[in-house]
Amino acid sequence: SLELEGLTNEIPDKSGKTALAIIRDNVFTYFNLIFLVLSVLLIMAGAFRSLTFMPVVIANSFIGIIQQLHAKKVLDKLNVMSAPEAVVIREGEEKKIPVSKLVLGDVIFLKAGSQIPADAKVISGNISVNESLLTGEADEVEKGEGAELMSGSFLVTGECYAKLTAVGKDSYISKLTAEAKKLETKESSEMVRDINKIVVFAGIAIIPVGLLLFGRSFFIAKDTFRTSVTSMVAAVVGMIPEGLYLLTSVALALSAARLAKKKVLLHDMKSVETLARTDVLCVDKTGTITTSRMFVTEDILALSDGAFLYGNVLLKENAQVKEEALEEEENLEDAELEEAFEEKLNQEKEVLLPKDNLSVKRKTLGKKRRSCKKKKSAKKRFSAKRSYFKKKKALSDDNSLNEEENEALVEAPSIKRVSTKEEKRLVESAETLLALYINALNDDNNTTRALKEKFKAPEGKHLKVVKSLAFSSKNKYSSIESVESTYKLGAPEVLLSGEHLKNCTPIIDYYAAKGKRVIVFTKDDEPVLLIVIENEIRKNAREIFNYLKKQGVMIRVISGDNPVTVSRVAALAGINHADSYVDARELKTGEAIEEAVDKYAVFGRVTPEQKREIINAIKKRGFKVAMTGDGVNDILAMKDADCSIAMGSGSDAAMQAAQVVLLDDDFSRMKNIIFEGRRNINNITRSATLFLVKNMFSLLLAIYSIVLGMNYPIKAEQVSLIAMFTIGTPAFLLALEPDSRRAQDHFLKRVLIKAMPAGLTDFFAVVALTIFAKTFTMSEDELSVAATFLLAIVGFIILANISAPLNKYRVLVITGMILGMLLTSYFLDFLFGIKTLSKQCYMLFTLFAIATEPCMRYLTMFGDYLEGKLEDRRDRYKKKQKWKCAAKEKE
Repeated sequence: SLELEGLTNEIPDKSGKTALAIIRDNVFTYFNLIFLVLSVLLIMAGAFRSLTFMPVVIANSFIGIIQQLHAKKVLDKLNVMSAPEAVVIREGEEKKIPVSKLVLGDVIFLKAGSQIPADAKVISGNISVNESLLTGEADEVEKGEGAELMSGSFLVTGECYAKLTAVGKDSYISKLTAEAKKLETKESSEMVRDINKIVVFAGIAIIPVGLLLFGRSFFIAKDTFRTSVTSMVAAVVGMIPEGLYLLTSVALALSAARLAKKKVLLHDMKSVETLARTDVLCVDKTGTITTSRMFVTEDILALSDGAFLYGNVLLKENAQVKEEALEEEENLEDAELEEAFEEKLNQEKEVLLPKDNLSVKRKTLGKKRRSCKKKKSAKKRFSAKRSYFKKKKALSDDNSLNEEENEALVEAPSIKRVSTKEEKRLVESAETLLALYINALNDDNNTTRALKEKFKAPEGKHLKVVKSLAFSSKNKYSSIESVESTYKLGAPEVLLSGEHLKNCTPIIDYYAAKGKRVIVFTKDDEPVLLIVIENEIRKNAREIFNYLKKQGVMIRVISGDNPVTVSRVAALAGINHADSYVDARELKTGEAIEEAVDKYAVFGRVTPEQKREIINAIKKRGFKVAMTGDGVNDILAMKDADCSIAMGSGSDAAMQAAQVVLLDDDFSRMKNIIFEGRRNINNITRSATLFLVKNMFSLLLAIYSIVLGMNYPIKAEQVSLIAMFTIGTPAFLLALEPDSRRAQDHFLKRVLIKAMPAGLTDFFAVVALTIFAKTFTMSEDELSVAATFLLAIVGFIILANISAPLNKYRVLVITGMILGMLLTSYFLDFLFGIKTLSKQCYMLFTLFAIATEPCMRYLTMFGDYLEGKLEDRRDRYKKKQKWKCAAKEKE
């Protein structure tokens, strides 16, 4: 079979690793190779006690493997749940299967929003394809029968059947990906990029420094092979940041696993860091601020004389509300029935206003039940119920509205209610025509689904289609050319002009101001129906946007809808400065867009290309930008954003293009993502500082030893002891702690500045100790022990400093590390070369131990000064940017 021959669409997940790859990457590392070489040299020299660093190395690798395998297990389950599927024709039936199960020669069905899973050829249907992810060109390409489809591109409009011509590694996208991997690519994560710099520098430095130390000791000082090796190993072990990269990988893997349990899928684990550093979040209206489901609330017939009539949608809704209210009253008893009904009828007048949310009113009515007395006369009971059913019958007729209710309906600009049979016939005819149009078009989007739910075509009737154009975000409308006429459905501003647009504008503005969207159905460019559509704002939208505001994240709304509608919806969702909006059709040039991003918070009638230009214009101002989206029209912008987030209910193409997918469509998960990102950045910044203290001190002391021709004063086993209790263990424990502080930029500069005071204090203290050791004739063993405890003291001081502000957990960690150091030194002194110090040595050690505190304090003050300068420089840089928008979030 083709599967046995390997001709399937199985492609290794670029964002994940196999279990074997995880084990390989944790065991066969450059630094583990260095440790192995050092171990062999120590064994050859007979210095077995200096091998104490190996258990730590083995433990690090083991912990990394276990944690990453656990994270992989969780992520694999989520990947299976969210795996893209394709509709394939097998055994004469349409079946949904994972795209990885497709084989060469399969016939698949594609529709708007689908990403093409493998190279194919169209065998029937007409479609519009966007190949921007492959070619970089944003133009939509029309494809018909016989046209070639490239994997990785996606359908914008239409639907078709296509036969697969190349799958798996033979497909175009796979070859393109393989070629891209050969090129040098820049790491997107600032933190990982900077950690790589540290690791590379250390990896390069240890070879010449180690050889020079060994050469000076063995060939120049004529020390023994064992002494030369142990001295060199101590320096090299101190210079290796053995746990830093591991800590980063584990922290990211655990974050991905925690988010996976909350139905958040990370295509790139490092994206949590990018999102945590985001300055501006660009969101679409539909699917992000609102749910993806839409509701038709009104339809308005456009008459030839410029007048307008309410269609059947609103009238049927009002009758249904009243019917429900009356049925509720059947629970009332006798004498109070008449009074209660009159009160209920008065309440329902409010329901008839087109501006109100009918579903909310139903709930309100349902809460106002009245209690009634049990005993009433049969005469009163009969009279009340007779009156009740008379009014109920009257209300079931759509045309039986009193004058007050009619006045309420006419509150909308220049709109009348149906009052004659002819008007009713016109409304029904227009609604039927729209229903036939929707059925003939075969579009599958949120708007079409809402229209199909409300407008039903008579059985057996069809629209004869000569040519059709599916809706696209670029055109803002769909169309059908029949034998008799041309019909269009879309944005009124695009389809109408002149007197027609002038007449409809008050209605469009009226509903837009209430956050509703108006689309127009035209026949031969004459308006037939105006349809009012409403999106439900997400329940937690206001809470999330308030949270983002407090976190210093600016919100920009970029939508294809009417800017007034988008502005109103944004205001209801609690987005700051939502009243600052612009119609993107007015932004004709790149310069106009550059100016607009400085002035506006809401962009309406935006094309997919303009979305991308807006994203890039914001990025040019030095801000990190994240973009949310759920449709193919968002992909271009998502691709250019620093971080892209897709909704689980969105198109397959958007989900595959995004770095983060909210599988359950819960926008509140943004809190969790930002929290995880900040936890990682802040904790790894803290831990990296600890690692760099040891690396900085070891490098400086090694260079000092080479220049002055002395042996490295500390033994390898003592370096391992210090690293265990002041670096490795506390770094892992602190990395598990929650930390929601805003992430800061310049990771490498910050950790260097924070590590510098302790690194220099260590260096000065040990150098001074070696100088005085000669004066006081201290032995090498006493010098190494005194230096070990001096380094431990400085290590605990820096541990306390980076843990500020202290809490119970952090105090417990620091206390536990101090006790661990003392107990290990006492009970395992033979393992770590801890000797008893002479009285003279104790006094000297005490003197330098006291001196370390002020030295550390003043160097820390200098470091804080440098960090402040760095922050001021960043702030000045951002202030220089032309971000003058009135919508800029203020503290």
